[in-house]
Amino acid sequence: MVMAAASSVAAPAAARAADSLSVRECMARAREHALQVQAAAEGLHASRQDALAARANAHPELHLHSSAWLVPDGSYDPAATNEGQFDLRLVSSMTLYDGGALGRERARAGAAAHRAETDLAAARREAAGRAAELAVGILQTTAGLRRRVASRNWTEGVVHSIEASARAGTRSPSDVARLRLDLQTLSVEIDDLDAGLERQGRELGAILAPDSIDYSFTDVRDSSGAEGPPEPADSAVVLRLFENSSEVTRAATELELARLDLASARGQRASRLGATLDAGLLGTDLTRAVPPDVPPVGAATFSDRLKRDLGASVTIDFLLPLLQPGVTATIGARESAVRAAELRANLAMNSSRRAALDLLSRWRSAARRLALQRDAASMAELHALRVQSLYLSGSGSLLDLIDARKILDEDRDQLEAARGELLLTRLEGEIGS
Repeated sequence: MVMAAASSVAAPAAARAADSLSVRECMARAREHALQVQAAAEGLHASRQDALAARANAHPELHLHSSAWLVPDGSYDPAATNEGQFDLRLVSSMTLYDGGALGRERARAGAAAHRAETDLAAARREAAGRAAELAVGILQTTAGLRRRVASRNWTEGVVHSIEASARAGTRSPSDVARLRLDLQTLSVEIDDLDAGLERQGRELGAILAPDSIDYSFTDVRDSSGAEGPPEPADSAVVLRLFENSSEVTRAATELELARLDLASARGQRASRLGATLDAGLLGTDLTRAVPPDVPPVGAATFSDRLKRDLGASVTIDFLLPLLQPGVTATIGARESAVRAAELRANLAMNSSRRAALDLLSRWRSAARRLALQRDAASMAELHALRVQSLYLSGSGSLLDLIDARKILDEDRDQLEAARGELLLTRLEGEIGS
């Protein structure tokens, strides 16, 4: 069954790939095109680049260093300066031992990237869930419009059939007036549903094609599939999805980060060892090409000066912390933070399991309600047909006819609501949390 209304604004090519979309196709497009999904994807890219940088930071660094110190005569005491001091060196520095600090930074960057992946998955689930709600709402609103239009057509048909009898005096003119009031009420309801459909279409269009201004998409087709309670395989899938939900994954990542913070606090007591290698030119008296003290004195050339200033060196840096008054308190704080993160992770897992069981319970309840509403709508339809026959034959009253029709419309509305609730519950089980 196709339930659709025309879109008011042309959509981008990506969004106009099909004349209509099923609810699941709307969800699939929302997972890719929604603005929050695009933002989360950019955040994931940034986190992955940070992780690459953290891994590269363990490699030796290489840079070119150059400086020159030119001191005007009389500015400083000559004994305190090396007038014309300069250097031009290629310098490489590396960490030999840092107590695991770089390793923890790599792990922290990796955990942050994992958290960004979780955020992206959560954004996709949120966008898909909202698209599902809107798509199902559009189906329900469109079905409601069709029912109201059918009721209006039916009422108009009854009015036309009894107007002649009213003019002949066999029917009361008040019956015609009462039915025309119902026509006005139905017209107002149709206008309200039209306005609601426009709002839903604009919001769904903003999710499916966020780059298109004022785009409205209402061409949603029904593809609900099975309408029974969850099978054992469905229950297994739901439990697995919820146990790996974004909340559980995020709590696990926060626990990992808390443990890394604890390791970093303890690592403040570790010793450090580093090395710096350099090679190049280092000398003084930049004001002259060949200073007078370059050997052989008095006969030196610029090449002799370069040989004197050219060289290489190795520097070893060692640090051993002896007294750090605040480290003990910092470690205690991080230990408490780890215990808190462990409790939050357990809470997230327990909450996720309960949410899965609640969803399965709602799924079964929605399936039972749909079966009951289907039977109720069928009985209401038979009742309305019987009362209509009695009224047209002169054996029934108008109030009974209107009451029977209203009961039929209400039961059909409740049937559509039950069908939508079941579909959304099934889709929520497919999406996870």
